[in-house]
Amino acid sequence: KRVNIKERASQASIILANPIIKDMWEILEKDHMENWLNAELHSDRESYWYRINALRSVKEYLESLVDADKIENPRKGE
Repeated sequence: KRVNIKERASQASIILANPIIKDMWEILEKDHMENWLNAELHSDRESYWYRINALRSVKEYLESLVDADKIENPRKGE
C-alpha cells in the first residue's frame, strides 16, 4: 500500500533533519568531490561524478516529497 503524501512528506522531513544523515551527505559529497578532482583516470572521475549525482538525487527526491505536500496542503494564512 502506498503511503499518502502527508505521511511521505513527514517521513522525508525526519530523514532530512536527522543530524547523522546531514553529516553523511556532507562527508560523502565532500569526499567524492575531492576524489573526483584528484582522480587520475577518466573512469575514476566518472565513477565519482555518478556518486555525487546519486547523492544529490536522493536528497532532491526527499525534498520533493516535502515540497509536494506543501503544494497539495498549503497552510492557510501563510
